Amino acid sequence: MSTRGLWSITRNAFVEVVRQPIYAILLGAGLALIALSPVVTAFTMMDDIKLTVDMGLATIFMFGIVLSVLGASQVISDEVESKTAGAVISKPVNRIVFVAGKFLGVAFALALASYLLALMLLMTVRMGVPTTVAFEVDVPVLLAQTLPLLLAVVFGMHCNFFYRSSFTAAAIRAGFVLYTLAFVLLLFIGRDWGFEWITPAFTETDAWPIALAAVTVFFGVLVISSVALAASTRVNIVANVMICLGVFFVGMISSYLFGWTVDMGGVRWEPDGTAETVTISGTITDRAGQPVEGVRLIGAPRPPVVTDESGRYEVRVRRGGSGELSPRKHRYGFRPESRPYAELGARRREQDFEAVRHPFSVSVYAGYAWTALARAAYHLTPSLQLFWVGDQLMRPNPYISAGYVLRASLYGLIWTMAMVAFAAFLFEGRELA
Repeated sequence: MSTRGLWSITRNAFVEVVRQPIYAILLGAGLALIALSPVVTAFTMMDDIKLTVDMGLATIFMFGIVLSVLGASQVISDEVESKTAGAVISKPVNRIVFVAGKFLGVAFALALASYLLALMLLMTVRMGVPTTVAFEVDVPVLLAQTLPLLLAVVFGMHCNFFYRSSFTAAAIRAGFVLYTLAFVLLLFIGRDWGFEWITPAFTETDAWPIALAAVTVFFGVLVISSVALAASTRVNIVANVMICLGVFFVGMISSYLFGWTVDMGGVRWEPDGTAETVTISGTITDRAGQPVEGVRLIGAPRPPVVTDESGRYEVRVRRGGSGELSPRKHRYGFRPESRPYAELGARRREQDFEAVRHPFSVSVYAGYAWTALARAAYHLTPSLQLFWVGDQLMRPNPYISAGYVLRASLYGLIWTMAMVAFAAFLFEGRELA
């Protein structure tokens, strides 16, 4: 892979996306929507500032998805239709480098937009929500929100008029520098213009969890952008939008649709090595009272719990934990279907189940086939709900661990690289002449 060729394609794709008027329009609309969100949340009956954060993160997510679809369609499908992609491929640049460079260019453009929107959200949170007439406007924040935008517009007009350069590219370049400088100054300038080392206005408004939430949202946008890139190698922008919307909505509820095929219940009461543990035990037999071996207890902490030759099982869980145990075995049904436990404080014995063997029938095997398809769909569909942590920020004491952000980011990167590889595979067979 040519590093120079990859960098050239990445840079050109980034400039191509950023200089488009729609990019500046959407970015400006997102900044204005976040800055004005307190006007809306002030009339709600909820926690105003937390609702402002939720609206801000949703704005970053939705505007990022729109930009990713438009950007990916522009740098791939538009070039193929205009026959300019063939000219690039005819040079010593293979198609994998071409696709990877285009994606990186779109990704950098999305990172720039997400960064500016996140800065605006942090400044808006520091400003607060005007809930009463006596609300004091944070003048430093107000200036930091408006002056960089006005100066960036003036700078873009100046460069366009005197140097014939792109207004959009020049304005966004200036906006990146000015908003960064304004935010850094706000870290040390209080409401009364006094100097403070990391102003309490940021430390008291959960700025760090909000920043981490914005990072996870960006990786969710990155996943959608990789889907848009793969789709743009074969379809036009209208079909691309439909595909990305479908992936987005299914990905946001994939746990609800397909999560029942995956055993994740044991995490809630898995022993952590420090808390006390209790055991749940019982026997699984058939109608004749004969033990049933090889029955797996879904919902038990790892390692998997399976009945032995005498039909016995024993599950060790954390004291005070809550969960549910459900037996599973091919061609068997069980009575009861499951046993729920809440705040378990003592050992539970004789938690027995009765196994009923199903005779061969089309409906039984159709159910097995549906379960297999649902399990495959769960693993093939991106779990976009992993990147949405707005609900966590709505809690009284919001907390987002850096470890969770790291795991979600790695998941997003792996899924993104897989989709970029798939896009390269699709592009290999695309006729460019």
